Amino acid sequence: MDTLYEIKTRIITFIEKNEVYVKPAAKFILLLMAYLMVHLNLGYYAKLNNIFIPLILSVGSAIVPMGIGAVILGLYTAANLYGLGIEIAGIFLLLMLLAYLLYFRFAREKAYLTVLTPVLSMLGIPYAMPIATGLTSAPAASMSVIVGMIMFYFLKGIKANEELLLASEDALKTTKLHIALEQILTNKEMWLIVAAFFFTNVIVYFIRRLAIKEAWKIAIGVGGVVQLLLILIGKLIIGNPYGILGLILGSIVSVLICFVFQFMVFDLDYQRIERVQFEDDNYYYYVRAVPKVLVVAKEKQVKTFNETKVKKEEEVEREIARELDIDPENLK
Repeated sequence: MDTLYEIKTRIITFIEKNEVYVKPAAKFILLLMAYLMVHLNLGYYAKLNNIFIPLILSVGSAIVPMGIGAVILGLYTAANLYGLGIEIAGIFLLLMLLAYLLYFRFAREKAYLTVLTPVLSMLGIPYAMPIATGLTSAPAASMSVIVGMIMFYFLKGIKANEELLLASEDALKTTKLHIALEQILTNKEMWLIVAAFFFTNVIVYFIRRLAIKEAWKIAIGVGGVVQLLLILIGKLIIGNPYGILGLILGSIVSVLICFVFQFMVFDLDYQRIERVQFEDDNYYYYVRAVPKVLVVAKEKQVKTFNETKVKKEEEVEREIARELDIDPENLK
């Protein structure tokens, strides 16, 4: 176990020392994945059908604040959807406006969640998002995750209906608008996932704030089970039992990811609990402090195998210095 703690300490130390490079690199990787997913799955606008465009935009988005980078990604997605019709692009832009309003009002520092959620959804492990946000933030931050899920389901529905939407006759304009709105207003599975994510986030948040041992781990376990049961029961109620195996496997992987995340960031040492008491003019405070686990990485020790020879040389240098009446350091 000490080896794991040493590895953790080295990783944290490396990130702290190289934060100026690590953060832009992480943003670049996240945004590049998002741009490539849009390019490969939603590349309907011929003028943007060039692999270098998402690469260049990823670099540019990585050096600006995450909120601006998310907006650039959204505009790139809307431009690709324009190839299906202005109605589709317009509905997506309205979703972007909703995302901006919720982001600005509730989670100004959490714009990356709106990008990360669809990316993890494409990988089949979005169930880590409500648990992780519950560990790190207040329930308001779940708004960014919810908006990300709505955008994912909207784009997923558009992809599923692309053959009909690619028709260019003017008679189909009303049909296109109807299909676009249908992906949001009547998608029961999407609203089920949104509700499950919100309740999971709230449950994890309140459990991890309890003054009990291993509150973070209990919150992850309970949150994972509650989320899985909510979605399973909801699927049966709405009559959509498909994808249950993927749901179970994705939930298990998501919970494991959250445990790794908790180990790296919130691992506490309950063997060294401290209780502190202090007072001010109006109150007397009783504080229970639980330190994080931190193991100092072992430093490499350099051994000199020819110590006898070195000692003799040092003795000779000191003897010469005494005869010359100078400082031994001046001989080096």
